[in-house]
Amino acid sequence: MTRNDIAKSLKPIEWAYNHDKGVYTAILGVGGRGVELVIELLYNSPSVARLTAYRNNAYAPECIRLHPALDSAMQEARNFLVNEVCNLFELDEQ
Repeated sequence: MTRNDIAKSLKPIEWAYNHDKGVYTAILGVGGRGVELVIELLYNSPSVARLTAYRNNAYAPECIRLHPALDSAMQEARNFLVNEVCNLFELDEQ
């Protein structure tokens, strides 16, 4: 199985939106490890969204980024999840 196979077979991320905070969240379990993805909508900023990922309640520093659009933040969140699955099964980046 390759990275592309995993990317194609994973279901879309189910985001929960908090209207009061302007935040999208998704909490996922990957092989006994917890992953939480948070996209905060930014106001009064040239960037539109900030993606932050947590692994077992700890920041995943490689995935704290600003994005010009909500869609790009959601796409990066999906890429982060695909990477987590690849790491879980020790798959190469193919």
